[in-house]
Amino acid sequence: MPLPRIPVKTPTACSSGFRWIDRATSAASNFPKSFVLSTGVEKTDTRKAIIFEPSSYSVNVVFIPGGKVVPEAYSYLAGELANAGMKVTIIKPLGNLAILQPNLADKYLEEDKIDVVIGHSLGGVVASMVTHGNPQVDYLILLGSYNIKEIENAKTLIISAEFDIQMNWNEYDERTTTIADLTEEMIEDGNHAYFGFYGEQRGDGQANMTNLEQQEIVLQLIIDYLN
Repeated sequence: MPLPRIPVKTPTACSSGFRWIDRATSAASNFPKSFVLSTGVEKTDTRKAIIFEPSSYSVNVVFIPGGKVVPEAYSYLAGELANAGMKVTIIKPLGNLAILQPNLADKYLEEDKIDVVIGHSLGGVVASMVTHGNPQVDYLILLGSYNIKEIENAKTLIISAEFDIQMNWNEYDERTTTIADLTEEMIEDGNHAYFGFYGEQRGDGQANMTNLEQQEIVLQLIIDYLN
């Protein structure tokens, strides 16, 4: 069933046909203070990545942040996915722009695991580049984003939000026809910024839910899909 369409503001054109720059210099102050990692989940923060690793896992997730968004803004989602038994690596691209290092995520794929690549906004575009023609990627998950490359090898989930006025739906409709195995989900009352924890975003729609409420919906949709 086609997703409902909301009047949108078309992103600024650039060489790839759009421009998603989210600009978050720090994680939001409303990040859940009660959040804790489960016993056995180890967090490692390096120059290249933030890694949440359970003592044992079969699913390996590589998370690509949105444009100019600090990786820490996705720590809640990553940590909760790790609490659910998945290893999650949030990459730290140069200048917080994954489009400048599209191959960085490749380094964190693991041959003996189920590999999942997740990307938000411009990070989702890069995630499609990582996944395209790469038989090692089993699942691609895009948050408030769409692919710019044909996806034939990986099962794909796209989660959109009702009040995400960053989305160019015409481009979305055209691009997603090149995904062989696509599942689409729409978060009613959600917006673009609330796919991470970096506060309000200029030019975004107003969500009718809290940041945490949208994060919990995204988390459950991802877990249900991968299960």
